[in-house]
Parts: sequence; structure tokens; C-alpha cells
Amino acid sequence: MIRVRQVKLLIEEDNTDNLINKVCKKIRVNLNDIRDYKIVKKSIDARDKTNIYYVYEVDVELVNQNKVKIGGDILITPKEEYSYEITGKEELNNRIVIVGAGPSGLMCSYMLAEAGYNPLSSYLLLLLQEYPHS
Repeated sequence: MIRVRQVKLLIEEDNTDNLINKVCKKIRVNLNDIRDYKIVKKSIDARDKTNIYYVYEVDVELVNQNKVKIGGDILITPKEEYSYEITGKEELNNRIVIVGAGPSGLMCSYMLAEAGYNPLSSYLLLLLQEYPHS
């Protein structure tokens, strides 16, 4: 697959046909050469208030990938698999305490719980202080 970055469409022009035509023009292939595509990222460029653009990043599967010159905003799609190793095999004497119940603290608590630990978060401590008989 090929990743095409910085495909800009005016907000008024935003539809699938215009997007695919812009991608074809950018990578210099015919519409018939595209087997499949996937929008990876869509953002807004509103630096110039008179010309507001959607900026796309699109993965394109082609009939013949060798036709396309790789470089600049055209690159081979990187593998994007997320995996992590569970390394928490060690026995701990005390519970892990996580201070903070924002996105990071909650995610940390979740990941530790998934790894088999029983973390104690500051949010849980606040709840226990508020409702001690729960």
C-alpha cells in the first residue's frame, strides 16, 4: 500500500470523488489503477480564514504499486500494529498507588490491572474517603 499525505480539499469540495481524484493526480495514476483506499487522517487547515481546507492522509492499494514514485508526501504505508509485552511477573509486597485520575492515571491503572496487579488510584482513595462504608 501507498500512503499519500497532504491531500488538500476546500471545505466546499469535500466529497469522496474529489478526494480520490486529488489522490490520483498527486500520485499520477488513473482512477482504474486504484483497488482500494482508506482515510487514515483528516484534519483542518484554517490558518487562512478565507481558504479553509481539509487535509487528508490516505492509504491507497494499487493494481501496480511500481508505477508510483516514492518520495516526499508519497511513501510506503508503515506497519501500524500496537502490541505490548506483559512483563509484570514479579511479586510485590505492597500495592501500587497511582496518584491522579486524569487520562494518564486511569490508563496506567487499567494497564496495571490488565497485567495482573491490583493498583490503588487516588480516585479510588477519594471515593473511599467520601463513602467509607461502600
